[in-house]
Amino acid sequence: MITFTFDEGLADTYHVAFPLMRKYGFKGVIFIVTNTFPKRTTTSFRSVENWATMTFEQLKNMLNAGWEIGSHSITHRDMRSLSLEDAERELTESKSKLEEWGFNPISFAYPYGRGPFKQELVDSCLRHYKYVRNVTYVNVDNKPHLKGGTVQAIPVGDYGEQILPNPVDTTGWRIYLIHTVWSRFLFERWLKKLKQINAKVLTFKEACSLL
Repeated sequence: MITFTFDEGLADTYHVAFPLMRKYGFKGVIFIVTNTFPKRTTTSFRSVENWATMTFEQLKNMLNAGWEIGSHSITHRDMRSLSLEDAERELTESKSKLEEWGFNPISFAYPYGRGPFKQELVDSCLRHYKYVRNVTYVNVDNKPHLKGGTVQAIPVGDYGEQILPNPVDTTGWRIYLIHTVWSRFLFERWLKKLKQINAKVLTFKEACSLL
């Protein structure tokens, strides 16, 4: 079982990942930074925070196609450096904004990913969201957290390093983090392999529904 997560709602996710995954019958999860969405100007190729995002209409198209929308905070600040009060605001106001836009987020992705995070922050996250996504660089099975909790995602292809899992591991529940698809060919080869082995590629809501 695999879940693909895409951060920031970048235009690349709509124009590259979305049609390729739709071709193989797969859906994913997009994490949105509410204060900077949508953003149509690209000022730096190397900085994810400055890349253009998709439009509201495109995001709605993906939602209607079965994709899931989650929160990536209001401002994309590192929550390890925030007071608990400021962190709580990042959690609640981003969720409220997504709900105002017509989405129903059940998941949150920490900006900048890796912990450790204070237990008070973890507890606060889980009061507002069923799943909270962290980042790891080891192959973690998230199936023990299928009912909810902190889940670990492996970054794939960030900043030009198109590193795809090989061989494809579908045991347990593997979660992957993608900012941008640097190689259509390699990404499609991965999707094609998953299709060939009848892998379950699910959103968080779909994974939860298996219980």
